[in-house]
Parts: sequence; C-alpha cells; structure tokens
Amino acid sequence: MNELKRLFEKQISENTLRHAYLFAGVDSVSFSRWLSKKILCGCDNAECITCNRISNNNHPDVFFIEPEGQYIKVDQIRELLNQGALKSYEGNGQVFIIRHADKMNPQAANSLLKFLEEPKPNVNILMTTEHKELLLDTILSRVQTFNVGSTVISSIAGDLDTLNIQLSTAAVLSEFASELALLKECEEKLDQWIAVVKDLFTQSPAAALISVQSWDKLFETKDQKLFSSRLLQSYGKALLAHKKGDATAWGSLPNMDWQQILQINRTINEFSKNLYSNGHYVSQLELVIRNK
Repeated sequence: MNELKRLFEKQISENTLRHAYLFAGVDSVSFSRWLSKKILCGCDNAECITCNRISNNNHPDVFFIEPEGQYIKVDQIRELLNQGALKSYEGNGQVFIIRHADKMNPQAANSLLKFLEEPKPNVNILMTTEHKELLLDTILSRVQTFNVGSTVISSIAGDLDTLNIQLSTAAVLSEFASELALLKECEEKLDQWIAVVKDLFTQSPAAALISVQSWDKLFETKDQKLFSSRLLQSYGKALLAHKKGDATAWGSLPNMDWQQILQINRTINEFSKNLYSNGHYVSQLELVIRNK
C-alpha cells in the first residue's frame, strides 16, 4: 500500500489527480479516508484538526454515501450531484466517498454517469467495493481502478473460530469480513453452503440442475441469496488461482482447461449482475449450469 500512497502523493503534487477512482478490496474505505486527507489538507497527521475531522466523519466537505437498506438509491446520487454543484465549505474542494459502490441500483449508477462524464472542478469521487465485477461496465470504463488490500481477512479468524463450523468452511469464509453478522446468523447452514457451491461444479449437469432446485430454501432471504453469488464468485476466482498453481482456501479443486474456467467466471458474474437486478434466483442458477 505504501507504493500506492506514493503514487497518489505524486499525482497530487503534480496536479494530475483524476476526478474519480474505484478502490477495490478490504482496505478500500481506509485508503479513501487517507486520500481525502491528502486532497483537502495535504497531510495525514493525528495532531491535525482537518485530518481528525475526516477520520471522525465530521468534515463539512467530505461526504459518505452508503446503501440505505440493500441498495444505494438514485435519490442519494442526485443529492451528491446537487451538493457537488455548490462551493466547498472550506474552499479546498469536496470529496464524496461512495461505500459499497457495487450496491448502486441501476438508476443510481446511471445517474452517477452524468458526473463521471461531466466532472465538476475540485470535486473528487472515491468509490469503494469488495466486488468490482458487479459494477456496470459503463462505470468501470470511466474510472481508474486500484486494488487495495488483500481479499483474505485474518482479522475475523477469531470470530469464525467461535462458530461451530469445519476448518475448511472457516478458511473460505475468512475473506467475507463485511458479512460477519450474516455468518453468525446462519451458522447452522455455513458448512452446507460451502459444500453445495463446490458440488455444483463437480456434479454432472443433470445432477447440478436438480441440486439448485433446493438452493431457494437453502439460501432463504435476499441477503443470503446475494451472499451465495459472492460464494460462487470466490469459487470462480479460486479456480483461476488453482490453474496458476496457487493455493486457495477452497482446498481440492477440479482440473479444468482455461477456456472452461473463464466461461464459468463469465457465467457467475452474469448471474450476480442479474441477481442484483432481481432476476429469478433458481432460473439464473440454471443458466450458470447450462453455460458452464
């Protein structure tokens, strides 16, 4: 991360900072706070009043946008655009941090495109996500993306140890730090969740099609169904890593050729996008199997 910080310090000093960035990874929010301090103050000092305001969400020119319920809604983005048209309170510009940018509903994402295409002077938008593949391609094409931090979280290992789950399940779930409340709520299902995801790609197509008919009851709520898509994405990434000879939290994985792995990842990403758009859950799962 130090190298990335030096890159942005250089951009700020040379006045080449872009108006919008996407930071992907578990450290994306903390990095956005750091960058906000550099943009508005120029330092990152515990004794600095401006830096302290940003750290404590009290700076009048730093705005946080995050999901209201499950999604970031169009009215939130419109309010951002209206605020961005005003002068900054302290005269050093404005910074908007959009947390969980992948949870913008389609209307909100399309509204944000207006700013990305017609940026305002002295206004910076910093988007954060742990699932950049869920953002619209039109958004991704208009921002510069940086990966910030590992996708594996060791800090929740202790929390997972308190759950009655297999070690292999804990290894996989260690990358889902932001979902800890859901994991604790669904403790009795976690081992089964991991098992059915792994089985989906080792079963015959006919057996897999039968298997997914029960997923609607296994992943009952909307949040659980969305989490199943993240598990599938994690598995798809693990297949890529395994093919390159890297170890993964998913343990033993089937040997596949590159074309098959890439096709699986494409279908999983399409499933996730359709699910966020309220596509029919089991029908979308069936498409994953037919297209893998």
